[in-house]
Amino acid sequence: MIGDLTPREYEVVKTLAECGGSSKETAIRLGISRLTVRYHRANITAKTECSIVEIWRQLGWLDRKSTR
Repeated sequence: MIGDLTPREYEVVKTLAECGGSSKETAIRLGISRLTVRYHRANITAKTECSIVEIWRQLGWLDRKSTR
C-alpha cells in the first residue's frame, strides 16, 4: 500500500513523477546515485505490489488514458 512507503520512498516516487520517470534526473535532483534510485524503485514496487506508473495513477498524478 502507498501508505506503507517511507518518507524517502514517497519523495522518490514524487520526484520520479516530476522527472517523467527518469532515474538519472531523479538521482540528480535528490543528490543520490541512479543505483540508489533503482534500489528505491524496487523496494517501492515490492512493498506496494504496483508499478510506479500505477502508484502515480492512484495518487492522481497521472491520467489513466495518458499511458498504454
